[in-house]
Amino acid sequence: MTKGIQLEIKYSIITFIGVIAVYTFLHFFPFEEFGGLVNSSWGFLPLLIPCFTIALGIRERKNKLLDGEIDFGRAFATGLIISIFYATLVTIALAVAWPWLELAATEQMIESERARLAEGGHPPEEVDELIRQIKGVTSLPMQMMQTFMSNLIAGMLISLVVAFGFKRPEYPE
Repeated sequence: MTKGIQLEIKYSIITFIGVIAVYTFLHFFPFEEFGGLVNSSWGFLPLLIPCFTIALGIRERKNKLLDGEIDFGRAFATGLIISIFYATLVTIALAVAWPWLELAATEQMIESERARLAEGGHPPEEVDELIRQIKGVTSLPMQMMQTFMSNLIAGMLISLVVAFGFKRPEYPE
């Protein structure tokens, strides 16, 4: 394995461990006092970790492997590869952790939606079809696809911004 791929894998694993550690901490911290995790500024912390690790990975490639110079394409490719590996790790973790995740809230949401639709005068066949569609969107395969794609797209955007930051400016002599 080349040093380049080792670098991307290293920063993917660092990103993965950091995000999982923060989510684990946030899961056990009593955010009810603050209006819940969704309403807390702490909920954004896991989103910042890929920003830092992608920047650190690109910086390490620039300083240790490319003698202090990196072009936009190579910087973007480094960040993108880190994002691909990280998105894959998060998706695998979701598949493994799925049986232990708190899915009662999803079931409660589905049942309240069923009651709301039935009260709204929708025919039972239509209610059943809508509930089937909701269950499809909240199923493991759909959640895995959404997890992979959202992490990949976020990583691509982060890589794009960071690559512009690391692009060596051309100064006239």
